[in-house]
Amino acid sequence: MTPTVNEKTDEPKNAPELPIGRFLKSKFLGGNRVILDVIWLMNFDITPYIGIRESLAQLGIECGINNRHQITVSTQDHDIWPNCGNSFWITVATGSWHLFTWLPVGYRVPDGIDLTELCKQCMAFGDSAMYRVPKTIIDTFGLKEIDDEEAELVYTAMEKAK
Repeated sequence: MTPTVNEKTDEPKNAPELPIGRFLKSKFLGGNRVILDVIWLMNFDITPYIGIRESLAQLGIECGINNRHQITVSTQDHDIWPNCGNSFWITVATGSWHLFTWLPVGYRVPDGIDLTELCKQCMAFGDSAMYRVPKTIIDTFGLKEIDDEEAELVYTAMEKAK
């Protein structure tokens, strides 16, 4: 089935379900439609992640949503490696946003914080994976480092969220 396409933006008006997810964006190459973006089928509601992903993309920051109820934030447009640019991940699996580094260290993000600005400032820090969020960013955004018990609650919520 060929979706109806908005000719100006080349985005589907009614994005059809594909076996892998919902078709979002494509373009024509050599007369063939090439899918550029798909929202992958997940076993949880990805709606909270879509807005942050789109706003960060406008800043050149890549985000990958995966089945663990998390979004990886990076400047890399391929598999994310700690030595190829800064990266970290965020989740809202518990109903509140959390930011995690790859150490891993988790931080609770207070309600009402501009998540796009938080991610933007974190991405501006260094050129390899962040192991801890810098104190200036913690203070600016009121982040709270979480203990192992709260981190375990987040991990459990990520695995069980639907």
